Amino acid sequence: MIYHDLAEYYDDLVKDEEATLRWADLTEDVLNRPGCSILELACGSAEISCELARRGYKLMATDLSEDMLNKAKAKNGAETLRFMPLDMTSFDLNEKGVLIFDMHTPDRLEEFSEEFIEEGLIDDVPYQWTIMTHDDQIHHHFAFWKDGLMLQEFHVQRVFNLNDILSMLHAEGFETEVLVDFDQDQNSPGEKYFVIAKL
Repeated sequence: MIYHDLAEYYDDLVKDEEATLRWADLTEDVLNRPGCSILELACGSAEISCELARRGYKLMATDLSEDMLNKAKAKNGAETLRFMPLDMTSFDLNEKGVLIFDMHTPDRLEEFSEEFIEEGLIDDVPYQWTIMTHDDQIHHHFAFWKDGLMLQEFHVQRVFNLNDILSMLHAEGFETEVLVDFDQDQNSPGEKYFVIAKL
């Protein structure tokens, strides 16, 4: 099961307070509806959901991994959130809903064309995180050495063609806007596209 052993160490590895605040700022700017209801898909450890809840929004935080949801529920600030296990490939969007998501740019494939290795300790638990590009995919391998055992998880992220994604959204009646790294033009270099799709 993905995000099982990794859930315990997820925030130590990837938590980014600046990115969380920028995600919340972007969401507020796009919605322009203080206090409205938000469904977060693949919420992970719910850092963004917690921040939006602190700003007065009503949050339903969902994720396929119950281990990640349990991690999220234990956080300060999660008391006002509703949680539900949900597969993000199957959900309904309100008729006047707004869909905001990010996806890797092709620059990420180039970034990890040579293997990246990070090693360290998290609460005295040694870990190794390796990232490597294969074709249009980014492969992550996590290893943790705990209590004499090696715990491993493998994750694969696909880098999609932006025009293909926009074509699918337009075919469903969405109007779209694309930013790079929160506030740059769509054609700028960067790590992630931020797609805003409105019905």
